[in-house]
Amino acid sequence: MTDIEEIINQIESDECPMIEDTLHKLLELAVTVTGLGEMDDGDSKTITFPLSAITITSDSYYQRFFFGEDILIEDNETIEALAQEIKKRLLKFDKQIKKTRTELAEEIFSEPIGQIPELAGMEITDFDIDIDEEDEEKEKEVE
Repeated sequence: MTDIEEIINQIESDECPMIEDTLHKLLELAVTVTGLGEMDDGDSKTITFPLSAITITSDSYYQRFFFGEDILIEDNETIEALAQEIKKRLLKFDKQIKKTRTELAEEIFSEPIGQIPELAGMEITDFDIDIDEEDEEKEKEVE
């Protein structure tokens, strides 16, 4: 699985990237990894993505960006600021999702497996017994 940070580094390392291309690719990544927003499969490859209380619309065909559908963003300073904000939030999302993924994986895969060992001819033992409890039981048997 490719790391979001690696993808961002690749986006930013493209030779002579225009800030418009960078922002569009970051928005495309944001839609893909978060499931938020929408991407048009047509020629324009328009992306709409919710950011705070606004929606950013990116039209890569004409390399234009809008707040909502009608407020054109014309200055590179705003486009650069949006790119940095999307990048910052993608990195935060990546960090949080890794933590959540690990916790969820541990929770799910540590659950008892039911009758599977018995089906394989193995004796089912209580895998949830604390080691200290096992030691105490052995000591009682020795006495």
